[in-house]
Amino acid sequence: MNYFKIATMSVVLALPANISFAEKTDVPERFYEFGLTDDAKRKFIAITFDPEASDVDKSKSLSRLGDIAFEEQKVALALKTWRELLKSYPDSDEANLVMERINQIGQMVGETTGDTLNNAIASSYIRHGDWWSKDKKEMLTIDSSWIPHDKVSIGWYERVIEEFPDSAASVLAIKKKFYTVYGWEEPGKYGETYGVIGKKRRVTDLIAVYEALIVASPNDPDLQRFRYMIAQSYWNKKMFSETREWLQRIIDAGEGELGFYEDLAEWRMQKVEY
Repeated sequence: MNYFKIATMSVVLALPANISFAEKTDVPERFYEFGLTDDAKRKFIAITFDPEASDVDKSKSLSRLGDIAFEEQKVALALKTWRELLKSYPDSDEANLVMERINQIGQMVGETTGDTLNNAIASSYIRHGDWWSKDKKEMLTIDSSWIPHDKVSIGWYERVIEEFPDSAASVLAIKKKFYTVYGWEEPGKYGETYGVIGKKRRVTDLIAVYEALIVASPNDPDLQRFRYMIAQSYWNKKMFSETREWLQRIIDAGEGELGFYEDLAEWRMQKVEY
């Protein structure tokens, strides 16, 4: 065996186990990232039954299975999976995270049934009752009139930003906050307007969220779009000097590459005043 091989083996053996060998959850996580959700679920489920899998791998798998079920709107299944996580691995990092929020999630979606019914007779009675009351609504219809939708929405996004800093969830919450501050118009004669579009917020409020995104994700692919939204907000207010400034920022950020927003900014720069 030559010196190079000996040295290579020495380096590998010196590495901690969690570095030299991938965790069992790495493969299903990659499946999940690429949208291969069914494959990811199979792998995560297999890990939960694998006698050689560590408690860390099993707790991570249960947590992710709950996340996937929730994303698929299978709320009862998600809550059941998270409860299994709490029962089986109460001291895990995932359990600590879920424990604080599982009741809130249940309240938000109106889930109160608890575990899946395993008794066939009881299940048949439930189905009989459901047949006779099939027009009932088990989800609460919320009257949100007179409630400032944008402020409530931003409040929830800010909770994510504060409670989960330096995370992908935080970056996503900042982006959603940006769109909310930008605003929208409700349809209909009496539809409400929100944000900068509804002239209820200033463009500087939008810039503040944009600057938060730069800190959280300096190379984020959405930054050019947000710069154009800021430029367009100024343009709609006939603040042409500020419009040109932000259009130029888009062009400069492109560094000579003519992407969609760089091209759009150059075209708009030719006709700003109207």
